[in-house]
Amino acid sequence: MTADLTIFPGYARGTVCVPGSKSAAHRALICAALTPGLTTIENVPDGDDVAATIDGLRILGARIICTQGRAAVTGVTPQFNPAANRVIDCRESGTTLRFLLPVALLFGGKTFFRGSARLLSRPMDAYCRLFRSLGILWRADETGIMVCGTLMGGECCVSGDVSSQFLSGLLLALPHAPKDSTILLTSPLQSAPYAAMTEAMLATFGYTVGATKQFGRRYAVPGGQKGRYQRRLELPADESSAAYFGALNALCGSVTFENGARDALQADSVWRELFPQLASGAPKLCVADCPDLAPLLMALGALQHGVTLTDAGRLQYKESDRGGVMAHELRKCGVRVDISQGGDTITVSGGAKAPVLPLDAHNDHRIAMSLGVLLTRTGGTLQGAECVAKSYPAFWDVLRTLGIKAE
Repeated sequence: MTADLTIFPGYARGTVCVPGSKSAAHRALICAALTPGLTTIENVPDGDDVAATIDGLRILGARIICTQGRAAVTGVTPQFNPAANRVIDCRESGTTLRFLLPVALLFGGKTFFRGSARLLSRPMDAYCRLFRSLGILWRADETGIMVCGTLMGGECCVSGDVSSQFLSGLLLALPHAPKDSTILLTSPLQSAPYAAMTEAMLATFGYTVGATKQFGRRYAVPGGQKGRYQRRLELPADESSAAYFGALNALCGSVTFENGARDALQADSVWRELFPQLASGAPKLCVADCPDLAPLLMALGALQHGVTLTDAGRLQYKESDRGGVMAHELRKCGVRVDISQGGDTITVSGGAKAPVLPLDAHNDHRIAMSLGVLLTRTGGTLQGAECVAKSYPAFWDVLRTLGIKAE
């Protein structure tokens, strides 16, 4: 059911408790699920993406009990089962698909990954080439991806220029493979801070993955690692979510954070440096490491002096073509947006006005929240507002508690 939300101009005032990091949650849940013992994870965020990962890990044998932001995870040692025939529904979560695909291969047998049409259209060639080279059966069509075989370890060559999630998925899985592994990136790594977050989470659970610069970007991953469960692990606040409230402050709001300590491991924490640049001019900003901030940066630029985003080509492979759909919606507000061929550079003018037509979230949670921030200044209607359930189901309710009228 599609929900239309009318937002009235206003200034946000009050205090928020930012939900836990979605990126950290995926990684912590997987590490805990593959480490025997009971790990209790605190500050687990709501949202469809994290729920998809939890459901997938349950199918693989982990016991996970969730109550009010807490996940009690009883981990398992991957057991080879050549007769297994399992189905994992990733819904719309690219992280779930790219992380659990190599993890499922630790258990052997056949696994079918299904999800939304948009998810299944996102690039997966890096895994397809790799797993076929390792003798693993790979079949993909519009209904999903089927893999059959076992991830034993060895040399893994994978590209890094489409998404760091392929590298992270391998790093999460290969410590449990029976043989030692080497991961060689065949192209420069995009969103490198997210791979660093994966390494840090693995270290928390006692796993060793060694990155070297010999012969290019190479990781040495010993196989057969055991790890150690964590009695209690508290996730940091989500920097991507915090950025929306930071944006409201950049638009003359006054929002304070109950749990706003910066987490430098999250690439999106850079919003603290980027937003002041938008207030003082029309900066050129690189989003190679923080693509999830791009729609919000476009919205803020449209309300202020403009902005140019570089290294933005990967936006077209997200939940929507984020550069293209933001351009379409901002033009309804009288804003000029120019996108280079290939989408690598996006230039947004300032001077946004109230939209002449309802804005559309395009079933993309980050588009919805970015346009929501814009509408707190211009006013207007947003169609498809319910898609924030993917990462931050309470977002609109929190806006209301800050004095923004939305109905």
